[in-house]
Amino acid sequence: MKFLYGYSVAAELRPGTRYDQVVEALGGHGELVQTPDELRPALERAFAAGKPALVNALTDPSVAYPRRSNLA
Repeated sequence: MKFLYGYSVAAELRPGTRYDQVVEALGGHGELVQTPDELRPALERAFAAGKPALVNALTDPSVAYPRRSNLA
C-alpha cells in the first residue's frame, strides 16, 4: 500500500511477526514458511488440517509487490 499511496492504507504488518502462532493460540493450524521449498508442504498440511489455517510466508519487505488495478 505504501508503494501505491505513499502511506499504509489498512494495516501496518510487521516483518517477522508470528501470525502463525496467533492462529495456533486460537485453535487453528499455523505454519511458518521461510524458504520457497517449504511452501508446498506447508500448504498441503494447512489444507489437510481440517480447521482454519494460516501459512505465514515471510517475504522481503523492501521488495515492492508489482500491482495492477482492475478498478478502472
